Amino acid sequence: MEVCKFLDANWCPKFLVMVAQKNHHTNFFQPGSPDNVPPGTVIDNKVCHPRNNDFYMCAHAGMIGTTRPTHYHVLYDEIGFSSDDLQELIHNLSYVYQRSTTAISVGS
Repeated sequence: MEVCKFLDANWCPKFLVMVAQKNHHTNFFQPGSPDNVPPGTVIDNKVCHPRNNDFYMCAHAGMIGTTRPTHYHVLYDEIGFSSDDLQELIHNLSYVYQRSTTAISVGS
């Protein structure tokens, strides 16, 4: 933030700081089925912290039993995204990798 002020005293962008964590021991399945959850599945309750802004997302399709969700932690949010808007943004950003036309997995 100080760098922005140093470059231009009138420049005051808003910041969002997130951490994406890949845990290869976390796996989600559909109830009553060994199949992976569909691409774009978000888990943001029950297994997440009750007060912290965190969620799991399975943005890509994988072979059966291989999809590993990414755990996202919002550390600082000046923008004020709603949970749904932030999750949609993260999912959309997983499709902008220039070398693939499908979603990419963090840490693959």
